[in-house]
Amino acid sequence: MPPSQLQIQTRALERLKKEKALYFKELEAELKILGEMESCMADAYDIKKQHEITSESKRMIDELNKRIAEYRTKLADFVAKYNGEENLDVAKALLTEF
Repeated sequence: MPPSQLQIQTRALERLKKEKALYFKELEAELKILGEMESCMADAYDIKKQHEITSESKRMIDELNKRIAEYRTKLADFVAKYNGEENLDVAKALLTEF
């Protein structure tokens, strides 16, 4: 049996949540590396490239925030109009997180 629309939308939002957590973890690691590079007076080019890496992680987090807001709105609208027999607890709990 294929997944229902509720399952699809809920899982999509959960996936984005996990992806955002991974990018935050990556950003923390990259900022730590950048701090070490700056304190060790590493090559200016290497520091510049590390800044670019951290900037890219920040951009990805911003993009994910936009996508999360979009998917959250879609899921909230779907839950509000839903009159099926599936349990909405997971979807409602996920909506309260954002």
